[in-house]
Amino acid sequence: MKHLIDSEECQYVWGFEGCGAMWTFFSNQRDALKHAGTNEVLRFEVEEAHVLDNRRRQELGAPAISFDKFSDCIDHTLSCIPPEIDCEE
Repeated sequence: MKHLIDSEECQYVWGFEGCGAMWTFFSNQRDALKHAGTNEVLRFEVEEAHVLDNRRRQELGAPAISFDKFSDCIDHTLSCIPPEIDCEE
């Protein structure tokens, strides 16, 4: 399966701190803004976003994920939140 981030077109993602203080990333800014609510949306290089996501996972006591798994999480809102993270808003 070819991942979105395998494409040269997706060098950047837009993200915000969302559910349970986890980061949520989108391949385009418009979708990130649509889902961010009052959270600030920031632009990251894809590799930088992967590092940031894993750092937050480890801070919250969740295991790190591979780059391939991370690529599956781009453009998904709650599907990549570790089950042990409470998503109360």
